[in-house]
Amino acid sequence: MSDVSTPIVTRERGQVEVEAQVWQQIAALPELWALVEAGIIRVSQPGKGRIAVHGTHFVGRARLGNVEIEIQEKIPGALGALISFASHGSFNIQRVDGSETEFGGLTSLLVGQFVQAVRSYVTRGREFQYGTRAMVSSLVRGRLDIEKTIQLRAKGMGHTIAFDQTIITHSIDKNALILRALREVENITQVAPVPTQILSASRTLAILFSDCRSTEVLFGSRKIWAIKAEKLAASQRTHQDRDLLSLAAVLLSHRGFENDKPVVGISPRAWFLDLEELFESAVRLTMIKIAEKSIKIINGKQIRIPIFPLRSLTYRADPDIVIKPISGVPVIGDVKHKEWTGKTVQSDIYQLLVHAATYGATNAFLVYPGEEYLHTPLGISELGINVDIFVVDVRHLDQDLTSVLNHLGLPLDVVPVMVPAI
Repeated sequence: MSDVSTPIVTRERGQVEVEAQVWQQIAALPELWALVEAGIIRVSQPGKGRIAVHGTHFVGRARLGNVEIEIQEKIPGALGALISFASHGSFNIQRVDGSETEFGGLTSLLVGQFVQAVRSYVTRGREFQYGTRAMVSSLVRGRLDIEKTIQLRAKGMGHTIAFDQTIITHSIDKNALILRALREVENITQVAPVPTQILSASRTLAILFSDCRSTEVLFGSRKIWAIKAEKLAASQRTHQDRDLLSLAAVLLSHRGFENDKPVVGISPRAWFLDLEELFESAVRLTMIKIAEKSIKIINGKQIRIPIFPLRSLTYRADPDIVIKPISGVPVIGDVKHKEWTGKTVQSDIYQLLVHAATYGATNAFLVYPGEEYLHTPLGISELGINVDIFVVDVRHLDQDLTSVLNHLGLPLDVVPVMVPAI
């Protein structure tokens, strides 16, 4: 894009020094500090007159004035491999501009965010306005229309009265626009993958807006509606409504937040994906797919066993993975989205051992992301708990996690199910 300065590009948990001229352009922008406060990036001063931007466990992009900032995944292809496991919690849309792109793998998350915003809007109560409706009846329920009443009397209808009744209508521009965007979700599914549950939720919500159906909504130009959405978003009082209509504008303009194939234009939101949460979900869900019914794998955060029975509400064990064989004690695992350097951080080991001891486990393991499979046994601790370290290739999770379960001696009675990456 011709109006964009040299972009600031770094990798997750990496850093890049920013030129003084570029820093001057963005230092006073509140959007920059919004990203810092959200923990998406960090800023440091490594030396006099030097500024560095640090990536965290998020990947994504935003536009700060005329400067693009982009955080890329450390392992090429990791985002594409993990995106099918993404949830709304890992998809963070900031109120910062970003470059538009054609629809791609992030589209389902974008649609999901819009559907979630519509659901929140409906929960708060749809906006409405008062209107009038001409009525004729023997009982007056509104403002008397003397002229029409006289006309009725002249026609011999002396028992009836004409009046204007005050009514509440939800058929306003905002609701009509939301319905148009919900209907557009159907078309988007033809060009991008959208989960069935999101599509079903979109159809259900569209029914609630059926009172806004009109020829313009059903057959009007998508581009015109996209322009309306952008204008209406700018006039909203709350950020929830601005987000809702901005997302509608993005969907109606058929623009996305991809890392490649940028097009001319600015999307009204920047996107960021939490790879830390994404990797944890991917490991656990892939293990569940592989294991099928032979072993039970759950998220320890759903159980949260007290570490100290007398302080049950204060200290709890909540490992990322609890593997329960049909018989025997459970196996405990934690997922760490960190670079494997050949040595585990002591606090990670301590945490794992506490989790395992609380569950009465004799085997525990840590999983790290990497570019190839690696198994490092640490041995049996003084607590009698055997600890293993695994590094798995995020692009071949099904294959590597099958090896993990085999190394742990867990029975796999079925052929592993391949988990496709988008």
